[in-house]
Amino acid sequence: MTKIKYEHPFGMPAQVTKKQVPHKGNSLLGKSVNLRNTDSVLKEKREILLQEDQSGLDSKYSQLESTWKHISSEPEYERYWLTTADNHPVDDLLSMINSGVYPPPEHLLVLAECFNHYFSKKGETDLEDVFFGRPIESAGNYARRSSETSLFREFHNKLVLESKKKNKRVGNRVRKSREKIAEAILLREKRKQTSSKPETVSQDDEVTYSEIEAFLKRYNSYIGKQQVSS
Repeated sequence: MTKIKYEHPFGMPAQVTKKQVPHKGNSLLGKSVNLRNTDSVLKEKREILLQEDQSGLDSKYSQLESTWKHISSEPEYERYWLTTADNHPVDDLLSMINSGVYPPPEHLLVLAECFNHYFSKKGETDLEDVFFGRPIESAGNYARRSSETSLFREFHNKLVLESKKKNKRVGNRVRKSREKIAEAILLREKRKQTSSKPETVSQDDEVTYSEIEAFLKRYNSYIGKQQVSS
């Protein structure tokens, strides 16, 4: 099995095997039998569109593909360009809409599939379960997990910048430790949640050692799951 070397900040390499590397975007999704926001459903819808388009029959989806063909005559609307390997279908759909790009019909069909499945269950499941899977213990629901992922990326980038300093002391400034960097990020986020003024520090704004340790543990887990180039 091919080994992939990941350069960890502060010179601590981590070994990750390709077999262990999940799909980046989908790795945030929880597991659920009701989950419909997946690459496999997207592929299934795309195949249906192609089959109905090739048949030449006037089907319920033929107009969707016909409209898309008209739109996709522009080079920036290539399907491969609009779909990324790092995201799930709804993530890509939102990115397209937020960028002012008309989405391919298969992405619209995935969205419809999610809602149709939700309504077919007649209250036995919820939208979180259908779109993003069940909440993960200690990691929360998808909104929390995706938000925390952005914090992990920020934390990692800051670690890398600090690790570039050759000495622990640079001039009068000491190179920040992992704990100090994590504390600053967590403190900022806590102030956002409590609506505290950035320049004001109260007892409620303090970050505990256990909170820092928990963040670092989740960060290490996140790093271990990331796909990196060899």
